[in-house]
Amino acid sequence: MTDLIEDERSAKITEKAALRTFQVFWVVFCAISIGAVMNMLYIPQLPRQHFFEPHQEILPGEILPPRMMGYLQLGLLCLMIFLYVGFRIYYARKYGDWETDEE
Repeated sequence: MTDLIEDERSAKITEKAALRTFQVFWVVFCAISIGAVMNMLYIPQLPRQHFFEPHQEILPGEILPPRMMGYLQLGLLCLMIFLYVGFRIYYARKYGDWETDEE
């Protein structure tokens, strides 16, 4: 017999892990994306030369270049996989998914 039967406990663990993953991920993803967009739209309020280092120009996007925003979001999507696995392990331990009732 090779059919896998999913019980209510496994469904609850999967549901809770997915819900927590999306809750954590979207907060982090939106905060970083909004910060990256604000960084790209940054307009310096100082003159072109910074008063600490007179020969260095201040350019918008120096902290995070626009082309790096896509790589950052791709990294966050990889983080989403690790978040799900972590929450799945946490809830499996919490609700006893790995306990065996068979004798």
